[in-house]
Amino acid sequence: MILGLLFLWFGKKLWNRAGKRNEEYRQRYTGHTTLRVIRVAKHEREEHDSNEQAAEAAFGVCYALGYEGLLLTM
Repeated sequence: MILGLLFLWFGKKLWNRAGKRNEEYRQRYTGHTTLRVIRVAKHEREEHDSNEQAAEAAFGVCYALGYEGLLLTM
């Protein structure tokens, strides 16, 4: 009986310690970042086949975003 109570007491202490560590972890490593786009750059590219006889060309467009952010913690 005493051994069972001892195991319950020890398990409760371990449970409380795990909860405390989890809360410390959440405070330290969770948060969110709000970003604001400050510029958009459009890059267009045209590629021709190295074979001069082919009249096909490939077109590509790429958008590069410039942003600034603020880290907000919970």
